[in-house]
Amino acid sequence: MTKNEYLARLKSCLECIDASEREAAVQFYTEYFEDAGEENEEKVMAELGSPEKLARDMDADALVILTAVEKVSINFKKPDQKDLDRMSAAEAKQYIKEGHFAPGSMLPKIEAALNFVESKPGRIAIITSLDKAVDAIEGRAGTTITE
Repeated sequence: MTKNEYLARLKSCLECIDASEREAAVQFYTEYFEDAGEENEEKVMAELGSPEKLARDMDADALVILTAVEKVSINFKKPDQKDLDRMSAAEAKQYIKEGHFAPGSMLPKIEAALNFVESKPGRIAIITSLDKAVDAIEGRAGTTITE
């Protein structure tokens, strides 16, 4: 992951907080990377941990994960595909056991969402596409994952 990819993921992870707070946080970490120097970008990312962990550490209540599809689906690309509006952590774990999420595709997103949701009571994660992000935050699109 590059510095720019890291910062973009961090920004999307902080989508549900006040815009000025989000921009201040992203600016802070942009400067942090710049101060460390280009040759130390990987060290900085290792030190900070994943963008999802950093958002969690910043005490965000919601995590937004952007992907190519509007909603998480089970039986993806099959005749009985079902798009999910909401999913509990327990349901997500069951769907993982059943093999509904492709490794290297939706599975890591579901795992990051579960990690965030289960890290503190009341947290939610939303998985959606960039063009539906605002609607998803307002509850009109995407898949919301809860405890």
